Amino acid sequence: MSAADPLHAFLRACAHLRLSDAGQARLREAATRVEDWSELTWLAEEHGLAPLVRQHVKACGVVLPERTQHQLTAMAIRHRDASRAHAVALLDIVDTLDAARVPHVILKGAVLAFDVYPRPELRPRKDIDLLVHPADGSRAVDALRAAGFADTNEPVPTGSHHHLPALQRERDGYRVAVEVHVDAISHDQPDSLTLTALSETPRLVTIEGREVRAFGHLDMLRHLTCHLLEPGARTRLVNVVDVIEYAACHAGAIDWARLTREQPRTVNTIALLDYLVPLPEPLQTLRAPAGIAAPEGVGQGFPLLSTVRFGRGQRLEALRALLYPSEWWMRAYYGVPAGRALAPVRWTRHVWRLAHWGLRRTAGA
Repeated sequence: MSAADPLHAFLRACAHLRLSDAGQARLREAATRVEDWSELTWLAEEHGLAPLVRQHVKACGVVLPERTQHQLTAMAIRHRDASRAHAVALLDIVDTLDAARVPHVILKGAVLAFDVYPRPELRPRKDIDLLVHPADGSRAVDALRAAGFADTNEPVPTGSHHHLPALQRERDGYRVAVEVHVDAISHDQPDSLTLTALSETPRLVTIEGREVRAFGHLDMLRHLTCHLLEPGARTRLVNVVDVIEYAACHAGAIDWARLTREQPRTVNTIALLDYLVPLPEPLQTLRAPAGIAAPEGVGQGFPLLSTVRFGRGQRLEALRALLYPSEWWMRAYYGVPAGRALAPVRWTRHVWRLAHWGLRRTAGA
C-alpha cells in the first residue's frame, strides 16, 4: 500500500497524539476519500496505531462499518491489558538489574508510553528493550533468567541485529519479551550509541510511581530517528509518532543548537518527517523552506536485503531497488536536506554502505 493510498492517508492523519482543529479537519477529509475500510484494522495494527485510530475516530465523529469499529475496540482492550502486563514486567526488570548492580537505561516504547503518550495503552509494545554496558550483557541476561525470564530458543539473526538472545515471560495470558542491547543502534546504521558514549546524563521517567532511567533528550532523538530508518518496505507510523511527539513534548528542554551542531542527521530526519505527517506546532521551524519540492517516495523505506533477489531475470530490478531506493529515505538516512543534490551521496556513501552490509552478512557478523 503506497503512501498516496486513501487508507494510508487516513492513518497518517491519525498519527498524532492530539489533533488540533486543523488536524481533525484533515482526518475527516481523509475519511471521506476511503471507500473500503476492510483493511483498516490490520493496517492500523501493523503501523502500531490501532488505539490511536480508535481514539481519533471517536473524537472526530467518523462513522466506520460496525465490524471495523468492533475490531478496533477489541484491539484497544487487548492493548490496555497488555500494557499493564508490560508495566509490571518492566518494573520487575528494573528491580532485578538494580539488585544485580547492572547499570541500564530503558529504550523506545517501553518508556515513551509513560513519558510522552497521554495513556500508556496508546503506545503498543511488543517487547521491552534495554541498554547495558557491553561488559554487563551476560550478567544482565543471567540476572533476568534467575528472575523468571526464560530463553525464547529463537536464534539471534546475523546482520542488523544488535541484541543478545531474547528472553520472555508469560503471565495472565500475556507474553512479554525482553531484549538486552549493548548498542542502542543497529549495526546497519552509520552510528553507534552505548552507555559509555552518551551525550547527556540519563533522565528519570516515572512509571507507576517508580523512577526508571531513560536517555537524555539528544540521545533519545538520535536513537529514535535511527530506529525509524531501519530497513523495511515502509516506515511504521508509530515510530514517526514517537519521534515528532517526543520532540514536541520536550521542545523547550531540548538543546536545539547543540543537537543541530552535533547531530544534523537527526534534525534533518525530523524535518523530512513533515512530508509524511505534519509536524506539531513546536517543531514548525524545522520544516524545509517553502518552494522546495517534496522528495519522491515519502514514507517508503529501504528494502530488507533478505527480500532482494538476484536470480535469473531479477538482477536489474534488484540493482534498481538497492541503488535507487526512496529519495525520501536516502535523504533521511544520509542526512541530505531536501533541495540539495543527492547523486554524489548515491555513488559514494551509499555504494560503500551497500558493500558494508553485504560483507557483514557474508561474514555472518
